[in-house]
Amino acid sequence: LLKLNGEDTASILKLGIPCAVQMTVASISWLTVTFLVNGYGVDCSAASAYAAKVKDLSMMFITSLINAASVMKEVLGEAMKLSILISVVLIALVELCAPLFARLFTGDAEVIRIAALNMRIEILGQIFYSIFLIYHAMMIGAGDTYMALVSSFMNCILFRIILCAIFNSIWGLTGIFVACAIAPASSIPVGWLYMRSNHWRRSIAQRQEES
Repeated sequence: LLKLNGEDTASILKLGIPCAVQMTVASISWLTVTFLVNGYGVDCSAASAYAAKVKDLSMMFITSLINAASVMKEVLGEAMKLSILISVVLIALVELCAPLFARLFTGDAEVIRIAALNMRIEILGQIFYSIFLIYHAMMIGAGDTYMALVSSFMNCILFRIILCAIFNSIWGLTGIFVACAIAPASSIPVGWLYMRSNHWRRSIAQRQEES
């Protein structure tokens, strides 16, 4: 029979539940963005989907560094520098080649125009992702998944959804793209303050004591 150790199960749930909620929050955020974009018609919906493929590919370079990042401050700094450098290169590449990337998916001129606009605006947010996701990795590595949840909630709900609603009413579709680009910046102060507080050191020490 499968038997569960109460103490180990509690530790798993303590770490896992905030991560699960965090993923749910992120999904709700992007569903809201998709709903707003879809309101502008089929062309905009298709363009957003094509732009998302390019943005997801760009994010793969950053996530590879996230997996390599540790909670050691020195390693964290080097990972962040490299992440920012890669982001700058990716931003320049997308800004120059956005229409060409869009043409890989469609030949419709209007869809290409919207997708290129989407890419060129939202790729600027890559620089914010390159910083906040490294901080995020530090929180997860330290086992402080609740702080990672707080960071994601600020980014995905308090800023992305609210800014999308406000900017959409002012600038329309372009406003949605701008909101998505700048929303990740909201999580950077959270990560910086967390690192400065040295709370992550106490989290690691506590986990070592419990093990």
